[in-house]
Amino acid sequence: MIIDSILKTDMAFHLQICDDFKKRTLKFISQDKQFDKTKNENKTFLMSVLVHGVDIGAAGLGLEDFLFWG
Repeated sequence: MIIDSILKTDMAFHLQICDDFKKRTLKFISQDKQFDKTKNENKTFLMSVLVHGVDIGAAGLGLEDFLFWG
């Protein structure tokens, strides 16, 4: 799960992740369902979205924070 999430930080997957996240979110909203935490597929996907978001968010850090973490 961790390796897959790290590999999904590649920007080649960005649109795919965003589209899949949007589809899943709309599906949950329209069907009034909760996130099924028991399915490994859902856990892996959510972790991939979070890690990808954090990876992209690093570009928004100030120079001092960027240099600290870089």
